[in-house]
Amino acid sequence: MRKKTAILIGFAVLGLLDSVLSYGLPLNFQYTGFSILWHWYLIGLLVFVRDKPILLRFLISSLAAIAYGMLFGSGSLFIWVSFVGLAVLIGFFQNWMNNHTRQFLVYLLMVTVFDLFSYLWMRSAGAIGVSFFFWLYRMEAVTIFVSAICIVTVMFADNVMVRFFLIQRHLERKHEKKLLAKMQAQKATEYL
Repeated sequence: MRKKTAILIGFAVLGLLDSVLSYGLPLNFQYTGFSILWHWYLIGLLVFVRDKPILLRFLISSLAAIAYGMLFGSGSLFIWVSFVGLAVLIGFFQNWMNNHTRQFLVYLLMVTVFDLFSYLWMRSAGAIGVSFFFWLYRMEAVTIFVSAICIVTVMFADNVMVRFFLIQRHLERKHEKKLLAKMQAQKATEYL
């Protein structure tokens, strides 16, 4: 499997997970129970772009936001601004994110910032009228817990994919060396 194909399939699966889980466990805007905001796609995007140059982070996150809007039905300016803003912002933490614990904490911070911006955006638009602490208790508390599980899962999948493609590249190089040695041996026997 090619790396680009695996990345596209991975983003499609993460977007479908967001859509299916949001449909199966819809938000409770009456705030009579707890709700979960799903962030599989956003977490996958942040994990993917964290070590890329700033222009590449901008372009990839722009394309990811447009694709998410077209394919999964959240095509708002807020999604684009949030995805691009967080993707650009995460690059500034790259030097600090030198182990898995710090990576996990930065991803969790980014997802929480996304949710906070969502709340502030909806509050300023008049879409919700609940207090910040009530929203924090009814929506964000469970979302943070579930997002932590999602982050660990996506980080694990990323590590597996990186190792898989390193092994695949190593095997391809080994095969190329064998072919080159075989061709050189054939040329040597032709000259004799």
